[in-house]
Amino acid sequence: MPVLETAHEVLVHGFGDDLDEAMRAASLRTLDLLGTRFGLSRDDAYSFMSVAIDFTVTQVVDARQGVHARIDKRCFR
Repeated sequence: MPVLETAHEVLVHGFGDDLDEAMRAASLRTLDLLGTRFGLSRDDAYSFMSVAIDFTVTQVVDARQGVHARIDKRCFR
């Protein structure tokens, strides 16, 4: 699944047959990325996700639904 990066953000996308599945995919990918790229433990990554990441519906028009997570890089300076 794609990851988009700008100068200030990392956006992790998740897709599924419904929004629940898309949200789960985005959440799990974000959890993995926070650990591998930013060095957070699984517990710290879950905590960070709950307070600092915005999840947004990306796609609902066709059969696949999409959600993306927006990570602000300034949180990791």
